[in-house]
Amino acid sequence: MKEAAILLQPMEKLTILSGEAYTTISSVIPLVKGLGKMMEAVQGGRELLKKELLVQIEKRLGRCEEKDWLAYATLFDLRYKKSCFKDPLLLQKHVQALTNEIANRIKVVDHIPDKSNRETC
Repeated sequence: MKEAAILLQPMEKLTILSGEAYTTISSVIPLVKGLGKMMEAVQGGRELLKKELLVQIEKRLGRCEEKDWLAYATLFDLRYKKSCFKDPLLLQKHVQALTNEIANRIKVVDHIPDKSNRETC
């Protein structure tokens, strides 16, 4: 039972962190990555339980990097930027999509007529 409690400690820490007053959506990817690393680092005799927990974490949370809105929030957060992504190809896809979106918005703004040059009555 003690070994199971030790294995569950990383999940408890994640629950406490995610319940803080200022946790934001940009923390989801880093927290999931950290949980996986913490679980892998736990030493104990319950290897079957540990393996199953890691499988379930990956199954339920492992694809969070694929969600554009989670990735964009993480990329814009100065605490994390690019450092928390596991998949470099997926990271590059998100960076390129954001770069394209920003470039498109700049083009739209450049084409808006400047009303400040008009004569006033």
